[in-house]
Amino acid sequence: MYSQQYEPPKQYFRSSKSRSCTNVPALVIFVLFIGVTLSFVIYYGKSAKFNQLRLPKDDCGNFCGELNDESSLSGLPGCSPQDMQNLPKLLKTSNEKEMCVHQCPSNYTEILDRCIEPGQQISDINDRIDAFIKSWHWILITCFVAFVFSYICLLLYRYFAKYVIWVINIGFIIFSLALATFFTFFMVNFKMGIPLYITGFGSIVVLIIFRKEVALVARIFQEASMALMDVPAIMFEPILTFVSLLISFTIFIFFIILIGVASKTGLDYGQHGSSIFFAHLFNIIAFIWFTQFIFGCQHFIIAGCVSKWFFSRDKTFLGSPISRTFGELLSYHLGSICLGSLLITIVKIIHMIVKGIKKAIEKESDNCCVTCMTGCCVHIVGMLEKLIQYLIRNAYIIVALDGTPFFESGQRAFKLIKNNLSHCYSVNQFGDIVLVVCRFLVTLIAGFVGYEIMGRPGLHEPMFAPFIVAVLFSLLIAHCFVTVFEMTVDTVFICCCIDVQENDGRTKPYFMSDKLKRIMDKFNDKDDTIVGDAQESVPMQSQANYEQGPQQSLYVPPAGYPDPTITQQPGYGQQPLDQIPQQLPVSQQQGYIDPSVPQQPIRKTPEPQGPYVQPQTYGYPQTNEFHQSTKYPQIYDNQQPYVQPQQPFQQAPYQAQQVYPTQSQFDYSQQSYPQGQVPYPAQSQAPYPQQGQAPYPQQQGYGQQAVYGAGYPQQGYQNY
Repeated sequence: MYSQQYEPPKQYFRSSKSRSCTNVPALVIFVLFIGVTLSFVIYYGKSAKFNQLRLPKDDCGNFCGELNDESSLSGLPGCSPQDMQNLPKLLKTSNEKEMCVHQCPSNYTEILDRCIEPGQQISDINDRIDAFIKSWHWILITCFVAFVFSYICLLLYRYFAKYVIWVINIGFIIFSLALATFFTFFMVNFKMGIPLYITGFGSIVVLIIFRKEVALVARIFQEASMALMDVPAIMFEPILTFVSLLISFTIFIFFIILIGVASKTGLDYGQHGSSIFFAHLFNIIAFIWFTQFIFGCQHFIIAGCVSKWFFSRDKTFLGSPISRTFGELLSYHLGSICLGSLLITIVKIIHMIVKGIKKAIEKESDNCCVTCMTGCCVHIVGMLEKLIQYLIRNAYIIVALDGTPFFESGQRAFKLIKNNLSHCYSVNQFGDIVLVVCRFLVTLIAGFVGYEIMGRPGLHEPMFAPFIVAVLFSLLIAHCFVTVFEMTVDTVFICCCIDVQENDGRTKPYFMSDKLKRIMDKFNDKDDTIVGDAQESVPMQSQANYEQGPQQSLYVPPAGYPDPTITQQPGYGQQPLDQIPQQLPVSQQQGYIDPSVPQQPIRKTPEPQGPYVQPQTYGYPQTNEFHQSTKYPQIYDNQQPYVQPQQPFQQAPYQAQQVYPTQSQFDYSQQSYPQGQVPYPAQSQAPYPQQGQAPYPQQQGYGQQAVYGAGYPQQGYQNY
């Protein structure tokens, strides 16, 4: 109904440019580099003799079960190539001599063509294998406990984020100072206590300076947890990352073995030494680059899903943000991920080189100044690596959000961080401490549960190895959760900064929640009220207070839309009944339509419009919500009679009004009208149309439904 509060028109999604392929040259370089690495692998794969990798050798280097030549000999005196084709097994004699034999003795155990002497070693191996077989369900239970407590952390961030941040940060300070005191007074080791003292007192200073930022950090954490709860599939994305990393690591190890076997069995190292070196170098660089590429894809997918959630009015009908983001990644932005991962790879290689130089200098020189300088260089390069990784991660967020090239996205991300430096520092400082403690606590609790259900195994017991595996898997689960949540927090923060930058809360309503909006207003020293929850921003007066006169300031209509603090009140757009006796009669007010004057007829069909596009063509969910766009349907089922736009108001109706009522006035008696004014036209239709609304009184369907777009009344869209 028209008596409902008025808000400026809202976009369902944030408008963005059409996407195109970005940073294609980087993708081409990445593919070429992988191709060069594969060419090395294929070349050495043809030269490698893999059968010799598994075959045992005797003391002279002769392969058991093979016809040997001079190349296989170990170089020991008295050794010569032997024909061992009929001697496939390796036996270790009592005098520690290894020799090839035709068959293992009956009391020996054969493992991979090697004769193993019976004893405690075989028994230990069997016991450990048996322990893994019996304890697999305990390992799964431990991992499930880690997952449950990770989700509990998410719930704590959702409902008690502020208290969690305060408790963890204060607890971290107390723990640091207590540990420093322990090392100083009880361990008599003051040097170990110095870093802890610095950490503890430094954290106190930071907490005092940025104490007001805790509310913002807590709200960002709450928004991030809401995003993960609304799009829970994001939590399972690290599984894909883990599988990709496992495959990448397996291929990397296989290439190392392949090159090593080829250099020992099929190639002369003296002739191919340089090519073997470059093969190993390309393999290492390709592994680092591909690993960072996988992490970049994970960051992009998380950022794309969270940004689609943030810049959406209705967060319950998001469709499939993961599949859409994954499609955008494969279709347009693989080049940007390749470029960002290449920069991280270069910095990591520089860091490794500096570390190698530091170790070499420390071996050759005992000079304290040189050691200090090399240590400072390593520390500076390490900090530079972390900074570049952080900036690149934020650049991925902008790429996922706007679809712009990598360097353009990085430039915008850097400006956003620079303009919100204090907020950015507080989110990262407090957030990192909370997430590190969360990772530690989840692993500790899961490990304790696993230790108890496995019977408290000792260090040398067979069950201790499955316990360690369970703890490692729990740590991996906690790490995946923390990684996803950390990227979600960064994405929400960047989206919040962009929302404040692009929207003003009046003609362009914010996408952020009302609570986050109020916190940002406090930090930005804004006094105006942004259109949001009317029940919180404008309290409703009672009828008794209204009869004494509305407690408001004079209303001055601004350019564009009316003041939202006025339009949000029930009854906006109606003529005051008893507050302004000097007003013009109703029939002379601007916007009044005489019921006796014939008006344009109601049309059964709309005027020519743009082509109708099925919602699923643009990926809209099949719901009862009509998405605001420039394409309106020509025929829509169950439409009320079409009302042709008539005499639109040029400005807000009743501009001469100065005071608006605070109560809905649907039916008042004749005595309530000022100075004997006649009743409103069609007295049963008290609410008057507001700016930009097409239907007028005295028409079929007036006052029965909301109006969408430019005079396209549709049925069933009350919440649009």
